[in-house]
Amino acid sequence: MKLLEWNLNGRTKGNSDLAVELIGDSVARISPDGLVFTEYIRNQYLTSLLQEQGFVISEDNAGQPNGVLLAVKKDCFEITREIDLVPSESNPNFHLIQVKNRKDASQNFTLAGVRIQVGREHGEADYNNDFKRRMEQLAVLILELKGSDVGSLFAMGDFNNAPYKDSDSVDSYAGRARQFYSYPLLRQELNDHDLALITPLDASSCGALRLDHLVSSYRDQVKKIIYDWSFTGDRRYRKNVVGFPDHAMLIADVSTNPVKPKALEGALL
Repeated sequence: MKLLEWNLNGRTKGNSDLAVELIGDSVARISPDGLVFTEYIRNQYLTSLLQEQGFVISEDNAGQPNGVLLAVKKDCFEITREIDLVPSESNPNFHLIQVKNRKDASQNFTLAGVRIQVGREHGEADYNNDFKRRMEQLAVLILELKGSDVGSLFAMGDFNNAPYKDSDSVDSYAGRARQFYSYPLLRQELNDHDLALITPLDASSCGALRLDHLVSSYRDQVKKIIYDWSFTGDRRYRKNVVGFPDHAMLIADVSTNPVKPKALEGALL
């Protein structure tokens, strides 16, 4: 099963028709079975393009900027439950669906989209407080994921974890805001709750940063994971324009059977 997560950079303005067509064509080319959009604002044109591709769609109920859209192929899957969080500074942007496999109930899974909010969205000027609040959002996220998963769990999104090196540890940022929230802390907290954080190694997902990750209930269910920037070669793409995606597509090949593949390609575990 192929999953695609993408931060659409809709922010408060949404995506133009040109951007929507680029997004729709990119999804069609990748042909995922499940889809996660973050920084999404409700867009009827985009949802109609996805429905034409055979997706059944679930959007968060807030209908506000920085929303989350989830979708699965309707010929294979049925959405049986939808879960949201009340919009607040203390909660991440979040939407979760429980999914039934129409052909094999043993292959049911949970798909979630997440985005950890950053302080400047709410006027927070103190970086220490900003990063403390990001950690609080992570705690909320873990609680939701542990309480809501049915079958295999796949949560994907923008974790806004700031820069890091692969060799960094939770002790690498003493005296800096990242001592309160960082990639090493993110990985440690998830691991402490029996959740695996999986990140591509082959590229970055936003500028020089790796902010988009996959969280799984079983690490060995993720066969391959990559960042894909191929959409930037499309003539319709506009760089540094709000409404055009500014993150890579995060693409993962996963199994809903916890059977270990020969190797996990190109990932930081």
